[in-house]
Amino acid sequence: MVNIYDAIVIGAGPSGSIAAYIAARLGLRVLVLDRFRFPRVKLWGWFNAEVCDST
Repeated sequence: MVNIYDAIVIGAGPSGSIAAYIAARLGLRVLVLDRFRFPRVKLWGWFNAEVCDST
C-alpha cells in the first residue's frame, strides 16, 4: 500500500501545526512528522496554574 500526500510538514510545533491545519483545511492530504511522541507533556500549564493559585 502506498500513501500519497499533498504536503509533508516536518515538525509539529506551533508553526508546523498551523501550516498543517491550514493545508488540511484547503483540502490537501497532510502528513505531519515530529521526532517526539504525542500527546506531549505540557509542564508550563501545570506551573502556570500553580502560580495563579498562589496569588
